[in-house]
Amino acid sequence: MINEKNLQRVHFLEGERIFITPRAMDDFDDHYRWNHDRELVYLNDNYFKPESYERAREQFEERLRAEDCMCFSIILKENGEHIGLVEKYNIVDYERKGYLGIVLKKPCWRQGYRTEAAHLMLAYIFDEPGSRRLKSYTHMAILPR
Repeated sequence: MINEKNLQRVHFLEGERIFITPRAMDDFDDHYRWNHDRELVYLNDNYFKPESYERAREQFEERLRAEDCMCFSIILKENGEHIGLVEKYNIVDYERKGYLGIVLKKPCWRQGYRTEAAHLMLAYIFDEPGSRRLKSYTHMAILPR
């Protein structure tokens, strides 16, 4: 199924198979589902705690307005599918540093999309005048069966 609306969004950063676009409220329902996927939450080193749709929506809106966060969505170029998010967050201007986070929905794992998004973001961040340091974490976990 092709999502024409997503394909028409701004291509802020463009790779071979994906593009990165500013996150919008239209992305919220996907994020709500991902934040209630216990395996995804566990691998992101968080505790699973269900939230109401309304509260989660408020937090999503706050995140979009936060001055210390650059929030983006990852879109597949072939069909406009929204497959994940990427953020530069906890940005400290005077120290010229921040963190990089990438989350993909499970069907898109192990296909190179995370690597492509990371390359695009790293090139952008370090081409910016003044960016000096970026932190990122990889969470590895053995899931109970």
